[in-house]
Amino acid sequence: MKRVVIVLAILMLMVVGGCGRTSEKPVVKTVTMKAGNGEKSYTIIYENGKGEAVDQFTPDEVTFLYADNDDFESNINSGRVNIRLKDTKLTDADGNPVDADERVLDIMQSVADNAEHDIFDVMILIDGGKYFVFEKHNVNLQTPCVLYKYNGDARILEKLYQWDDAELIGIAL
Repeated sequence: MKRVVIVLAILMLMVVGGCGRTSEKPVVKTVTMKAGNGEKSYTIIYENGKGEAVDQFTPDEVTFLYADNDDFESNINSGRVNIRLKDTKLTDADGNPVDADERVLDIMQSVADNAEHDIFDVMILIDGGKYFVFEKHNVNLQTPCVLYKYNGDARILEKLYQWDDAELIGIAL
């Protein structure tokens, strides 16, 4: 009897858990490099914030916009870090200045509004009309790097995934 119960419990877990595979919808595939080692990692990111290694793929042609380090100003108020959008100086992948349109301005304001730590690097990626934000935070001895998807209808950033001390070098939808 105990064996039957154990087997049924395992079967239920496999059905509910999907045998280790996520049943969530994939959002984006990423190519990252761990700082300092130069080795590329290929990951698919799902709606539920989980990531799974995938085979090497060719990233999409993406527009990269880089915020200037002085665009975000931080101060501490009552022990909490507050971030303010101070400017909107952006550059493209070639280092040329780019004017922020209304959507990019909204994204930059969302970055400031949602930040819980000092920001030292913000990259906006545009792929097929979809907007993503890759932020690096300064948190003591760690460098959390967070990927967000911008939900234009709700005008919010939705956290997708987090790495420690990584460079995002490409994405594919």
